[in-house]
Amino acid sequence: MSDDEKPLKEEVLSQKPRPSKEDVSFDLSFKEARMLMKNNDSLIAVKEKRHFVLDWSTWNEHLDMIVKIAEKSVGNYNRNVRGIPIAIGKIKVEKDYYLVEDGRKIHIDAVIPQIVFRPRKGAVYVCDVTSVDSKFCNGFLFNKIAVSLVSIGKLNLIPEKAGGRVNFRFSNIQVKGSICQIRGQLVANLLRQLESDEKRELKKRKKTFADSEEETEEKPQIDDLMVEPEPKEKKKKKRHAPSESEEETAPKKKHRKSAREEEISAEVKPEPDDE
Repeated sequence: MSDDEKPLKEEVLSQKPRPSKEDVSFDLSFKEARMLMKNNDSLIAVKEKRHFVLDWSTWNEHLDMIVKIAEKSVGNYNRNVRGIPIAIGKIKVEKDYYLVEDGRKIHIDAVIPQIVFRPRKGAVYVCDVTSVDSKFCNGFLFNKIAVSLVSIGKLNLIPEKAGGRVNFRFSNIQVKGSICQIRGQLVANLLRQLESDEKRELKKRKKTFADSEEETEEKPQIDDLMVEPEPKEKKKKKRHAPSESEEETAPKKKHRKSAREEEISAEVKPEPDDE
């Protein structure tokens, strides 16, 4: 390659257009993946500690070998981080390499920063469609993770041709070894879906607000009704003396003698005198 071709090649690479932040249909760098974390709760930053065992013959290329091994995990399920890495950061390798006995293997410990995708059930994501059928379609999420989608409901949301982008709701993930596939259901436009969700929330709020108003009208608060009554002064009833006319008109009650009083009166009764 001549010297005239080198600056021309560098100039072409520098003028290569970069995709927008919303576009995820390209190989993500670690910096771009971190920017996607702001609008996606399913992306998290994780640092993984890994132990590498390399052959002695790769001593001069051991750093490149570690990077290649780490990049192979992108798009595959990693049980150590409990998710799917979509981007790898700058790897930090410990300087203390060591050998085990007389083995011709190099043991290296390294820390791999990565952005991991942990899908949440019921969350809505966007993927690129690669193949289409009458009942389902396939695609890739972040251009790395395989996705299989179906359309459920009266509306057929399967796109007519591949190459577009669709919204889907996450259902489950199927993992075999390190290979994984995400399964989901196609949904309508994300903006329409968000608008419908907002309308449902507003309806619920209106219902709860109306119910609370009815309850307050029918059942007033108990604290407002619980008022302590003021103590009342007891009025003494005055007994009035009966008048003379009332004493004359009122019948006198006859005193009924008891059995003991009759016995006493019989004993005291005087005997008649004999003349």
